[in-house]
Amino acid sequence: MKSKLLLKRLSSTPYALLLGILTVILFVAVVVLLFIPYSLFRLLARYTPVGRIPVPVSMS
Repeated sequence: MKSKLLLKRLSSTPYALLLGILTVILFVAVVVLLFIPYSLFRLLARYTPVGRIPVPVSMS
């Protein structure tokens, strides 16, 4: 019961907006952290075929 009251109180204050923004930022950060290693792996796989000397990919 207390948690519901607290949620109701939070939703009527600017804290709800802050909480929403923080949630979105956290979600984006997680997606980026999951996507970066995958894209790096794809880049490395594309530029370093088997039998060739690995070419360092410059991050620009």
